[in-house]
Amino acid sequence: IQQKQAWISDVNADNNEDKLSFVGRFSVNDNPQIVARDILETLKINPANYRTDNPIREWIDAAEANGIFVSRTSFIHSRLKLDSEELQGFAIADPYAPFVFVNSDDWNAPQLFTLVHELAHIWIAETGISNEVEPELKNKDKYHPVELFCNEVAANALMPKGIVLSFDSKTYQNSKEIFKAAKQLGVSSFALLVRALNLQLISAPVYNKLKKQVDIDFAAYLKREADKKAKQKDKPGGPNYFLLQLNRNSRLFTQNVLDAFRGGYIEPTLASNLLNVQVNKFQKLELQLIR
Repeated sequence: IQQKQAWISDVNADNNEDKLSFVGRFSVNDNPQIVARDILETLKINPANYRTDNPIREWIDAAEANGIFVSRTSFIHSRLKLDSEELQGFAIADPYAPFVFVNSDDWNAPQLFTLVHELAHIWIAETGISNEVEPELKNKDKYHPVELFCNEVAANALMPKGIVLSFDSKTYQNSKEIFKAAKQLGVSSFALLVRALNLQLISAPVYNKLKKQVDIDFAAYLKREADKKAKQKDKPGGPNYFLLQLNRNSRLFTQNVLDAFRGGYIEPTLASNLLNVQVNKFQKLELQLIR
């Protein structure tokens, strides 16, 4: 990803493209709520009103529409998978070509939190690797101040105070209601619980009680998902190779490389190396772009 990022950054700089004004607009000394609000306004996202039931797709599309390249995969190559406990994501905060990577070896809610956490890195121009997104409440002092700040920004962007306070009073009575509210916002039940505690909507004892319920529900969910995956393995076929490559390279990056290739600005070999796809397969890759 560093190689891809360096290439596209040089191209944009050489073409005298404008620097992206939001990269480094704030610092770690600013108010996380203000940074979160700026991210939402820049990307034109309203967490109270997602247009689909797939918020992470909406966030990625909005980020890429604003010049941020988003790569999302869980494989280094076909035999080597990334462990989400070791690496959840990283950001390269470059004013010409900011890149965000999200490890997709997780379910969508933690991925979305990671994505917005990494966007916060770009807004404060802090390149960094993240493996402690959504940390536990205890031992907070062991986390890097930048990581804690970016977590606060992500929490404020995905779960704005006004929205969380507007939830029905019964929301925090049991794990099923918490799950329902969390799903609406595209976050995990755990993230919403932490947010409610930080906003003093629930006490620490209530948080601990509900977290036990949420953990039990989540373990059951993981088992159902594992069973589903096991059944899918028996079915012929698998994930679309070109869709996987598109998500891995970033849709925006793929479009840039294909445009440069079609315009005769780069050699076929370079285009193929940048996209990890053979030139004679570019047409199939393009078909995924317009879906």
